[in-house]
Amino acid sequence: MNVYVFRSGTTFITEKTIDVYVASLRKKLNGAANITSLRGVGYRLDER
Repeated sequence: MNVYVFRSGTTFITEKTIDVYVASLRKKLNGAANITSLRGVGYRLDER
């Protein structure tokens, strides 16, 4: 996910950074959609 979303050259991005961004998106969506974690794959956006 870091390659496609962040495209960082010199910035070090950890898994925790991605977790914080996903948590922020979940909060902003406020139930309009659901972001599901897929272990070993990434994330999936499910509309409600």
